[in-house]
Amino acid sequence: MEQKVEACRLICEWDAKGSDDSALIKLVDLLFPCILHLENRVGEKKTCIIQKGFELHSGSVKTFDERMQEIIQTQGLGTPEAPSQWKLPTEKANGEPIAIGDVTGSNTFV
Repeated sequence: MEQKVEACRLICEWDAKGSDDSALIKLVDLLFPCILHLENRVGEKKTCIIQKGFELHSGSVKTFDERMQEIIQTQGLGTPEAPSQWKLPTEKANGEPIAIGDVTGSNTFV
């Protein structure tokens, strides 16, 4: 409750001053308690996006796996000239992917 009151006070202070952004910066500090929490939220959303993409994909798991890895290796974490070594975690049967596994990563990866 104290943080909500402080946030409301900072918003009013920022609104009253107009051009002074120091109160707004303090408010942003209240909204993001630390960079670790922000990284964790980004990691959770990345997992949600990949899972939703898989749900909407009409092809095989293998096709999705190959395409997703290509995109992330060459556009997200690397370049076409220097691709990353990231692999999409999958559950396999007889060496073929049958489902998407848990997408996890360290905070530096996120």
